[in-house]
Amino acid sequence: MEKDRKDRKDRKDRKNNKFKKHIHFGGSCGLYHYQLGITSVIIDKFGDKLDDVFITGVSGGALSKMLLSLNTNNMKINIDDYVNNVTKDIIKDVNQHITGSLFNYLYYSKIHAKKSIRQFIDTSKEEEDNQNNQNNQNHKINKTIKNNKKDIIKTLNSNSGLFITQHTKGSQFNPYNYETKLITEWNDETDYLDCFMASSFIPIFWRFKLTDYYQNKRTIDGCCFYINKQLEQIKETYECKQLLITIHIWRTFNWREFWPSSNFNTHLEYYLLGKADAIKNIKQLESFFN
Repeated sequence: MEKDRKDRKDRKDRKNNKFKKHIHFGGSCGLYHYQLGITSVIIDKFGDKLDDVFITGVSGGALSKMLLSLNTNNMKINIDDYVNNVTKDIIKDVNQHITGSLFNYLYYSKIHAKKSIRQFIDTSKEEEDNQNNQNNQNHKINKTIKNNKKDIIKTLNSNSGLFITQHTKGSQFNPYNYETKLITEWNDETDYLDCFMASSFIPIFWRFKLTDYYQNKRTIDGCCFYINKQLEQIKETYECKQLLITIHIWRTFNWREFWPSSNFNTHLEYYLLGKADAIKNIKQLESFFN
């Protein structure tokens, strides 16, 4: 009986579904700029073909997911600006500490992600908006979005999802008591940012915390457990084409490269490498979008 209800729901979802394609950005840790390079090419070459694309991400892939998801309704994200401004600021702050990325990378990533996300938000209070303008003057990701005053959370709710791994029962120290979930709806920018950071929480890159929290429940990095089953469910439920953008999509990286570098040029190198690989494999991308 439960299976019949699920089958009926799946048929209803397919009937009402506007998505014909699914892009998923896998976990990438310190190599997430490689994915940003691929995302930049997708926006440049296929930015007008994203209306029927469901976009998900997890861990390091959550950033590419967010920036690609926002590239709708004539809003075009300039990822070059993001890398040259936000990444530089993160690295600058990280390098103030003797431990470098250790205990610091995600801490400063959240601070600057908050500034970046709030640049997109249409605030109703003029004084808050003016304060945001002042605080975010170095985070010029996309002026068009800010000027158009789009409802960014509504956009994210309409076309994207984030995977998190959340504590559901029993002892918090038992990994079997955690469940990987796909979150597709957020109340506001704070709720989204909390989910965004929960998806990519790794204790050694944070300060004095073993876990993060989302909606008052403990979370760990969304990549801690395989999400292949959930990805397959998306593909089957919506009968859509699927593009999995992992860091190994076109090349193999050394596992040591997963450590987030405290050198900006290393991140820039990965970003340009992602761009070059996407251009080299443009036929595969064309086949997916056409």
